[in-house]
Amino acid sequence: IDYSRGALDEGLRRVDDAAARAARLLAATPSPRVEMLLSKARGSRGMLLQGLGKDQPALDAFHSALDLALHAAAAAPDRADWQSQLGRAYFDVGYIEGTLVHLDAAADAYGHSAAVRERAQTLPLAPVAALQRDLAWSYMMLGEVELSRGRVDAAIADGNRAVQATTALRKRDPDNLDFARDSFAALYQLCQILLGAEHYDDAAAACR
Repeated sequence: IDYSRGALDEGLRRVDDAAARAARLLAATPSPRVEMLLSKARGSRGMLLQGLGKDQPALDAFHSALDLALHAAAAAPDRADWQSQLGRAYFDVGYIEGTLVHLDAAADAYGHSAAVRERAQTLPLAPVAALQRDLAWSYMMLGEVELSRGRVDAAIADGNRAVQATTALRKRDPDNLDFARDSFAALYQLCQILLGAEHYDDAAAACR
């Protein structure tokens, strides 16, 4: 809420308090559940720090969140909610690494995010629509990074995967405005990639 209101310093104070409590609880009673709670707090800290323009501390916070999520999720690999959180932790690392133009690190993180989210969709009790939407964004962001790395074919492949995911969501719920916006974003990005690669016929077919 503080992030949405622009009260980033106050939000950071609240998150740091929550993280400190979770860290004390983890030290007293180690468990994957508490690790995942602390991972979420560290991820929120990274988001707030990035909003404050403190990129290096944000990077450290996001990597800490990922390390915790990896360890916790390994204890229960078939928990869809923890796999979803792991996918988010990878995504956050990809975003900050991309912001810092660490393109190889960003591509690696986004690639792992996509792989985790692909698998999570198949798990019992998985929120498939939410995971499919998250997956589309993993592929969209990965496509942007791959294009920046000069890997045009990989960028096109990722763009197509994002379009496929968002198209499936539109078919699932044609009246959902969020799904419609995601579908437009994925299609627009793919068209931009194809045009930039001078694949004009493919772009014309995709962008109708």
